[in-house]
Amino acid sequence: MMTINESVPWSFALWALLLIPLLISAMAARSWGWALATRAAGFNLLLAASLWLIALEEPLQSGVLRLGVLQATLLVLVNFLGWIIYRYAATNFQGDSDGARFLRWLTLTLLAVQTLLLVDHLVLFWAAWVGVSLSLNQLLLFYPDRPRALLAAHKKFLIARASELLLALAIGLLYSQFNSFSLSQIMAQIAQLQADQLSWPLILAALCVAQVALLKCAQLPLQGWLIQVVESPTPVSALLHAGVINLGGVLLLLFAPLLSQVVVAQWLLLLVAGPSAVLAALIMTTRISVKVRLAWSTCAQMGLMLVECALGLYELALLHLIAHSCYKARAFLAAGSAVNEQLEQSVGDALGSARLPSLSQWLGATLLVVPLVTGVVWLAHSYLFAAADSNAISGSNAISGSLVPWVILSVALITLVAQGLAQQAALSRHWWRPMLAGLLLAAALVALYLALKTGLAQALELAPRAANLWADLWVCSLLLVLMLASYSLQRWPLNTQVRRLWIALNAGLYLDEWMTRFTLRWWPVTLTPGATQPSFLDAEVKS
Repeated sequence: MMTINESVPWSFALWALLLIPLLISAMAARSWGWALATRAAGFNLLLAASLWLIALEEPLQSGVLRLGVLQATLLVLVNFLGWIIYRYAATNFQGDSDGARFLRWLTLTLLAVQTLLLVDHLVLFWAAWVGVSLSLNQLLLFYPDRPRALLAAHKKFLIARASELLLALAIGLLYSQFNSFSLSQIMAQIAQLQADQLSWPLILAALCVAQVALLKCAQLPLQGWLIQVVESPTPVSALLHAGVINLGGVLLLLFAPLLSQVVVAQWLLLLVAGPSAVLAALIMTTRISVKVRLAWSTCAQMGLMLVECALGLYELALLHLIAHSCYKARAFLAAGSAVNEQLEQSVGDALGSARLPSLSQWLGATLLVVPLVTGVVWLAHSYLFAAADSNAISGSNAISGSLVPWVILSVALITLVAQGLAQQAALSRHWWRPMLAGLLLAAALVALYLALKTGLAQALELAPRAANLWADLWVCSLLLVLMLASYSLQRWPLNTQVRRLWIALNAGLYLDEWMTRFTLRWWPVTLTPGATQPSFLDAEVKS
C-alpha cells in the first residue's frame, strides 16, 4: 500500500479533493462564485479520475484518508454528478439573491459525501454521515414557506437521527471487538472469519448496518419524505435521488465482508427491501406527475439495490448504483416546470395507447428469450472455467451464485419482446422484426453483464458467496407477484378487485398518512407558511 512518505503528490491530491470544495464554499458569496464552482468541480472530476487509475494498481492512503477501487469509482461518480448539478444550478439561480446560500450548502453537502468516501476512520465516517444529513436538510428547507417541504424535512430529521444512532452503535460494537477504528483493517479481519466464529456484537453490528441502509434508502413505510421533497429546487431533487439516497447501498458495499457473514442481516434486507421494491414499483404505475413517478421509482430502485447486496451480488449492486445515479440526475434535471405539463401529457397518452401483448405473443417471447439467456450463460460459464483452468483469468465465479439476475434479465427481455410483437401486430408489420431485435438485445445485454460483473469482481476483490436457494425463491416469488399485479392492472382495469387494488396503490397504501400521524403525534411541529426557523430545525442544528 502506498503511504504518504512513498507518494507525496498523490497524498496531496487526496487532500485536494476535500480542500477544493472548502474553497468553493468560502467564495460562494462572490459574484463569480458559480463560475468558480463549475470550474473547480470539473478539476475535481479530472483529479478523481486520475486517482481512480492509480487505485486500480494499489490503494492510496494518507493519514486517515484511504482510496481503494470501490471508493475511487464512487468518487468519480460523485464528482461527475456534482459538476453536472453545478452547471444546471448556475443557470437556474442566475440573478437569484439566494443563489450564494444555495451554492454554499450544495458544496458542503458534496464535501460531506466525498469525506465519507475518503476517510478510513469510523468516527470521522460517522461525522461525515451526519454532515451529509445536516447540510442536505438546509437544501430541503431552501423554500421554508412550503408546508410540504417542512413536513418532509421534519420526517427526514427523525429518520436521520435514528440512522445515526444505529450507525454509532454499530461502530461502537466493532471497536469493542477489534480495538480499532480503521474501516479497512476491521473489514479485512472480518473477511478472514468463518460464520461460526462471529460473536454476538458482530451480528448485532451487522443488523444495525442493515437497518441504517433501510432507513437511508427510504424503504416502506418510511418513504413519505422522499416523495414530498419534490417541493425543493430541481437541483436538490437531482442531488438527492441521484446521489445522497444511494448512501445506504454505499454503506452496504463498504461493509460487505460483515454483511456477507451474517445471514440474519441479509434476511432483514430481503424481507423489508424486497416487498418495498415491489410495492413502490406498482404504486409508481398509478402516478401521472413526472417527479412523483420518479420519486417512487427511486424507492423501488433502492429496494432492488439492497436486495442485490443481501444476495451477495455486490458487483451488480455497484453497476445498478452507477446507472441509477446517472439516469435519475438526467431525469430530474430534464423534468423542469417549463416542460412538465408536456411530459405528463405524453405519459398519459402513452399509458392510454399502450397495446397489451396476447397470450401467444407472451409465449413466443418466452420461447425465444429463455433458451437464449440459458445458452449464453452456459457458454460463458464453460469458457470461464476453461480459462481459469489454463490460468488465463483469475476466477470463474462470474456465473455462479444467485440466479436472480438472470431471472430479472429474462423477465425484462420477455416483456420487451412481447410488447414489440404486439406493436408490430398492431401496425401489420413483420412479426420477426421484434423477435430479431430481442434476440440481438438479449445477447448483447448478457455479454455486457458478464464482462462488467467479471471485471468488477476482480477489481473489487470481493469474496464469492454461496447461493442461498431460499433467498432466490423469495426474490423470484416477489418478482412473480409484481408481474401478475402489473398485468392485472393493465388487462382488467374495470374488475372490482383490481379497481380496489388500483385505488389503494394510488393512495400509496395509506402508509405515509399513518406514518405522518404517528410522527406528528410523537414529535409535533407547526407547519406555518412563511416560517423561517421551524422548531425541529433548531433541534437538528443543536444535535
